[in-house]
Amino acid sequence: MTSDGLPTSIDTPENRRKVRFLRTHLPLFIAGGAFRRHNAHGIGPKTVKGKETGALALRIYVSCKLPKDRLPPEARAPRTITIPGADGTLIEIDTDIIEMGPPSVITGDPETALRPVPGGTSISIPGSGGNGTLGAWVFDKTDDTVVALTNRHVSGGSNGAPVIQPGSNDGGSLAVDRIGTVKRAKSVTVSPAEPTPDDCNFVDAAFIKADDPDRST
Repeated sequence: MTSDGLPTSIDTPENRRKVRFLRTHLPLFIAGGAFRRHNAHGIGPKTVKGKETGALALRIYVSCKLPKDRLPPEARAPRTITIPGADGTLIEIDTDIIEMGPPSVITGDPETALRPVPGGTSISIPGSGGNGTLGAWVFDKTDDTVVALTNRHVSGGSNGAPVIQPGSNDGGSLAVDRIGTVKRAKSVTVSPAEPTPDDCNFVDAAFIKADDPDRST
């Protein structure tokens, strides 16, 4: 996997360019009502008969996939989408329509072991002496993987340190409750007496890499 999130088999300058422009254009695609119009609720890579092909595509998840002739024209998802490049050129990207139910809200006591692990649950680094909170599952833009977001002061800033859910103070143990490891962290820096805007850092964040994404996310 490259830094742009591409499999190495399709890591070409053109595909890297498409990924960058797709990321830039996606908010406009969503704001334009395309997801609502097509009953879509997510994106992902190209597949054929359930297997990823490695091709670059915009995947649209829908709650119910119907044959094209049973849909009115305004509800049909396009076979391709065209997005504007920074140089004024137009870039065409294939789409892939996948049937999958929408995500559901997971409820439960945040101080107990929950799998998948939702945001708002207690976590900790074994031996840290306290609990913290898993904020949410997000995309790491450096490699397009799904990671858990928490605070640096929760993670301890030690890359590779194990993370458990629930936290130690809620009965969690490393032997049975490990969900991942600290991927990387950013701590708040101490500003000088007369700081400039460049001296200010209000980020106190860390990413957690899941041991088993299917059970964690």
